[in-house]
Amino acid sequence: MYKNLLLLLVSSIISLGVLEFTLRVLMPERLAFVPALENDTLTYLPNQQQRARHLEWDHVIKINGDGFRNDKNLSEIPDRTILVLGDSFPEGYGVSLEDAFPKQLERMLRNHEPKAHVYNAGHSGTGLPYYRRIYRAIFQPIQQIDRVIISFFIGNDTLNTPNPPSGLLQAGNAFGDGWLYKLKVFLGSRVATYAVLNHVIKTNQCSIKSVKNLAHVINHHR
Repeated sequence: MYKNLLLLLVSSIISLGVLEFTLRVLMPERLAFVPALENDTLTYLPNQQQRARHLEWDHVIKINGDGFRNDKNLSEIPDRTILVLGDSFPEGYGVSLEDAFPKQLERMLRNHEPKAHVYNAGHSGTGLPYYRRIYRAIFQPIQQIDRVIISFFIGNDTLNTPNPPSGLLQAGNAFGDGWLYKLKVFLGSRVATYAVLNHVIKTNQCSIKSVKNLAHVINHHR
């Protein structure tokens, strides 16, 4: 019996290893780019750089010394800089920094003002309370900032937040600091098998419906 269990264990490990190797060769784009976060601020850790790969894109993401996806640090910005606050839309999820809309706006403005600069402070997964808090904490004292543009998507910034958060992180539950989040980040960026299965499950409506039904049944019987 123990011999059969050992053979089963060894064969399972070998099979998973072969599957992992195969997926890494065939689908390397599924390994996720998940930038690390400051524990108490929802800005990214400064000076990160990593290649972001997916079926539709392949580019390098660079985080500046302030913890934002911008090509200048705040100490380097010129007078009359325009600040853009928002979520993944201004940050430029899935595109290079040059193709994100703040940079495109900057190029348009430079047709009239050669020194125009637009500071991209977009941050994926944030909402209106965060924009206000991060502006007051980081950007309000900076005299070079002349105007502020707030980019928000009505669908998830307002309509889907009946009880909007304050924008503050809760003690003991800091975004990016929980063990489950760290485990998901590790698996999503290092284990191709997990990344592929996670993508299949999240994009399959039948599986999503099954998970929701299971959660409903569990809650009903509590």
